[in-house]
Amino acid sequence: MTENDNDGVLDVRVLAEMSSGSDRLDDPVLVGLIALFLREETPRLAELGRLAAAREGGELARTAHKLAGSCAVIGATQMYERAQALERTADAGAWDDVAEQLVGVRTSWIRLRAALAQHNLASL
Repeated sequence: MTENDNDGVLDVRVLAEMSSGSDRLDDPVLVGLIALFLREETPRLAELGRLAAAREGGELARTAHKLAGSCAVIGATQMYERAQALERTADAGAWDDVAEQLVGVRTSWIRLRAALAQHNLASL
């Protein structure tokens, strides 16, 4: 297991710390946490798109902030960075850039799910 898998998509060190510091990523608590993350963040991604379309900058920034926090907890480094960028863009009201930031978040989501699946922590 490398420190950062999949070009910075997932920091498996964070996952290993959650599984009592072992290299095994099949700890039931970790598996449950990842399942909860996927359940909660799937609708949050849809909400980001809705808020962007409605140009609700404050709520879009808050929702992106929540997503970034959840990503930090599980070591989803790329998605964390992209959610933070979306938050900053929404806060600034830079609507020309919001769509591009949202594509980045969605792309990171796809890559994260693939990385989690590679570690048997999610299905594609």
